[in-house]
Amino acid sequence: MDYLLPDNQIIPQVETDSILPEIDHLTGGSLDPEVTDPLIHDAWGTVRDRLADFLLGQNFVTDMQTTFGREVDVESGKEHIIDILNGESLPGIRVLPAVNMYAAVGAFDVLTDTVYLADSLLDGSSGVDDGVLVDVLLEEVGHFLDGLLHEEDSRGDEGALFARLVSGEVLREWEVLEFLDEDDWVEIVDSGDVFEVEASQGVSFEEVGRFDMGDNPEWLALEDFNRDGFADFAVGNDSNNVSVFLGKGNGSFERRTNFQVGDFPLSSAEVDFNRDGFIDLVVANLNSDNISVLLGKGDGSFGTATNFDVGRGPQFVTVEDFNGDGFTDLAVANLNSDNISVLLGKGDGSFGQRTNFKVGNYPLQLTEGDFNGDGFTDLAVANYDSDNVSVLLGKGDGSFDKRTNFKVGSGPVSVAEGDFNGDGIADLVVTNFWSNNISVLLGKGDGRFGQRTNFKVGNGPQFVAVEDFNADGFADVAVANYDSGNVSVLLGKGNGSFGQRTNFKAGDQPWGVLAEDFNEDGIPDYSVANAGDDNVSIFINTTPVTPTTPQITISDTKTTEGNTNKTTNFTVTLDNPSNETVKVNYTTANQTAKVNQDYQRTKGTLTFQPGETEKTIPVTILGDKRDENNEKFKLTLSRPQNAELQDNQAIATIVDNDAPPKISISDATVT
Repeated sequence: MDYLLPDNQIIPQVETDSILPEIDHLTGGSLDPEVTDPLIHDAWGTVRDRLADFLLGQNFVTDMQTTFGREVDVESGKEHIIDILNGESLPGIRVLPAVNMYAAVGAFDVLTDTVYLADSLLDGSSGVDDGVLVDVLLEEVGHFLDGLLHEEDSRGDEGALFARLVSGEVLREWEVLEFLDEDDWVEIVDSGDVFEVEASQGVSFEEVGRFDMGDNPEWLALEDFNRDGFADFAVGNDSNNVSVFLGKGNGSFERRTNFQVGDFPLSSAEVDFNRDGFIDLVVANLNSDNISVLLGKGDGSFGTATNFDVGRGPQFVTVEDFNGDGFTDLAVANLNSDNISVLLGKGDGSFGQRTNFKVGNYPLQLTEGDFNGDGFTDLAVANYDSDNVSVLLGKGDGSFDKRTNFKVGSGPVSVAEGDFNGDGIADLVVTNFWSNNISVLLGKGDGRFGQRTNFKVGNGPQFVAVEDFNADGFADVAVANYDSGNVSVLLGKGNGSFGQRTNFKAGDQPWGVLAEDFNEDGIPDYSVANAGDDNVSIFINTTPVTPTTPQITISDTKTTEGNTNKTTNFTVTLDNPSNETVKVNYTTANQTAKVNQDYQRTKGTLTFQPGETEKTIPVTILGDKRDENNEKFKLTLSRPQNAELQDNQAIATIVDNDAPPKISISDATVT
């Protein structure tokens, strides 16, 4: 039978492989594809029949608007359905064990155009015979169409609503509203990767510009190099130089200035090495086997590079004070030496001889953090050829314990530190180039980490940035995908897991990604170095963020009483900066201390200007020479404006320092 559409377009009913979706199964599954695949194809034939009838039906337009919203492009939807019928646009189908799909039997991932089916639908139970498989496929076709018609997941469970309407059911208004109020989110596991499908996009970015670099830019450094309050960036190029762009505070940058460094500079870091108040740069030179240090002049320019030898093939450099002397030190990952070099800073822009520490094979990138809570800086290194991460615990003197390795995915490139489950302990996230995923390892607080959990990203992930992109208080990640030409943003849930990735198109071969607030709106944006295009893209965060009301707290204070008057200060803090002026009233009150005897009455209004987060309230303590017990009074906050009181009262303790009186008696003389 041929399908004749209202505009006389004919869709031939041809039973060939060209109109059937491709099917694959998770390796090691219990079902025989030779048995199950024909069942899926038979059910797909019924799906095609119902879709054709749906196109011919009188309610096609209204049913499409009911399912996908009144603003949907119905004609575009019609064309997509025709493409499904003639086999020009088909999702793939992948069969997974039911346990991998939790309570769901079907799901659709818009990022891979794949319908996932639970094997319980095909294991010989009633799922095939009673039409459940057809209903599930129709529902996932609805999700597939939604992905073609909209950039974000439509409200409610549009797939289930679509399946009911396509099957010819007449729904009452309250039934439609029930579907629109349902959550169609599903979390599934495929080959060890955990990811979400049918999840609404929770973050958005807009590319506002691309800035030409030298050859093959790979890594970025962000800082305020000219002290104007705006973020600038520096990037290394194959041209053996570093390009510096000065930010204008609106997401745009001035024309680059180049500074010569070593051969094939890959990564750079920024800090004040010589303590003159100006930001300096350090660059790892892959082919020179050294690092270049450029001392900043405070105006966005830098002096001539000074080079320091490290290991063979330095790939990445990071900065920290590893020996606690107050001077900034360096740690460098040497990919051809299978080690890291640590150079201790002298505080004048120079460094001592390197000390090398063995790690895994082909170390690419490293990060620092306190992984065992001892107050000393530790290191974590991604080892590309070892498929693991080496953790080296610092001793606080610039040296490190022997490495401990933790397994991750295939081809780890980048590692970053963050608290992903909100327990106050440092965790790790690692990009795995060949696995096309990231591994999250939750820290135990003693230098050890739990088993990895993997989350899918794009193809060939390179570097990762950790930030809170949607201002919900949970750490999120942005990953540059070299082979996909995009950046995946995954929003953290605060429990160590992440939502579905949202991909944003970048340039060719994106490599390094860094988060920074480029337009000064209080929300982090990101930049990405496009190695294949010889440029850097700037993406501004356009995620709608509901401002949180600042919370006011006040701290207790303690002051030793003297013989003369002195001042004690109560510190009042906002937990978040506000764009509005915040005010709060305050007044003192007696406890054991008495007003005008032990302290002066103090009252008034404290004002935080926009952006300020800490203020003090001074109260005069009246000195005397009397011996007395320690005494207390309180200061109470009230009537906040543009903020809320989390803590409205603090106690001041006056510690007496007068010696107790001495009793003496003198001899008497009788005459």
